[in-house]
Amino acid sequence: MTRRYVLQAVLIFGGGFLGGTLANIIRSAESQLATRTKLVMADAVIAGDFSLSDRNDSVRITMTGSGNDKSPGPQIVVWNKNQTEAIKMGVDDDDGHSFITLCDSDGVQRAGLSVSLENGPVLTMTTSKGTLIAGINSGSGPTILTLDRNGKELWTTP
Repeated sequence: MTRRYVLQAVLIFGGGFLGGTLANIIRSAESQLATRTKLVMADAVIAGDFSLSDRNDSVRITMTGSGNDKSPGPQIVVWNKNQTEAIKMGVDDDDGHSFITLCDSDGVQRAGLSVSLENGPVLTMTTSKGTLIAGINSGSGPTILTLDRNGKELWTTP
């Protein structure tokens, strides 16, 4: 055999081996994806709670239709990698106000926006301990309020 034929045989064998290996890897990935992915087609899905998890099976998003004792009503919560609340939004069924809260990495609410029929939009900002330090309220009259870290009023508008 000449070198040329040997080289062709090696390339053909190597290509076949590489192609077979890639086919097995792709087929394995497809089967893993098929076991993790479920297609649901329905007019309505009824559930008390619904959660989305990441690849490590950590819950990252929770959707509830009934809320909890603090805030009854539908809510969506986005969890950080430490499993503390990062973002929460929903509607309070008691008084009908809607809200969005942004939390720090420890789950402490640092900023919030809520809108209600009585008070209109309200924007709040807090310290890492949850103490209010600034707020804008458009309730009975527009108000801007700033406080120090101890909750003492620094400045306000009428």
